[in-house]
Amino acid sequence: GVSLRAPACEFLRGMLDALHLPAAPIVGTSMGGLWAMSLALANPERVSSLVLVGSPAGAVRQIPFMLRLGTLPGFRLIARQMMARPTRASVRQLWGNLLVAHAERLEDDFLDLCVASQIRNHADWLGLVDATLNFFGMRPELLLRPHWARLQPPTTFVWGDRDAWASLEVAEAIVAAHPKIRLIRVPDAGHAPWFDDAPAVARALEAALPGTRTSAPAA
Repeated sequence: GVSLRAPACEFLRGMLDALHLPAAPIVGTSMGGLWAMSLALANPERVSSLVLVGSPAGAVRQIPFMLRLGTLPGFRLIARQMMARPTRASVRQLWGNLLVAHAERLEDDFLDLCVASQIRNHADWLGLVDATLNFFGMRPELLLRPHWARLQPPTTFVWGDRDAWASLEVAEAIVAAHPKIRLIRVPDAGHAPWFDDAPAVARALEAALPGTRTSAPAA
């Protein structure tokens, strides 16, 4: 299989080196959360603090049912054909199923950009799916459960309580077992919680990263 952790660490170290930063706070979301945590585990001296917005990939093995279907041979072909021909309506439905609690709030201009991006990049997205998922969920080698206790940088979850990838109870269980990890809950928000409540996520980031200012509007 394709290793994701090593290239992730190499890429992030390269970014820090290019910016002449011996260490920096790292914020990651979803697959980016897995990448950020991989760096924090491999090179904790490079990560001054870690913020995981939305459930990081690998927090649990389970994945949304529609993605499980997409790994089956028959459905896999249909899913790939649909991904290659997105519409504004299909993108809104995809976001509602996987990413946000309120897909009805997504603006048409944004959805049109998503359509263009999906047409251009769907093959790469599907390649990532093949490298990380199978019918049973996340590939076992990518699961984070064995690694939470090894985290050294201060770590904060910013977790929507309607995250379709992993429930708030998952975050609460991790925090209960590893008290050094902090949880900031974002009510009525999905896997990409800043789309549902950007001010709340901005406040959470300010709390997780003292000394930063997001300039977000007040709620």
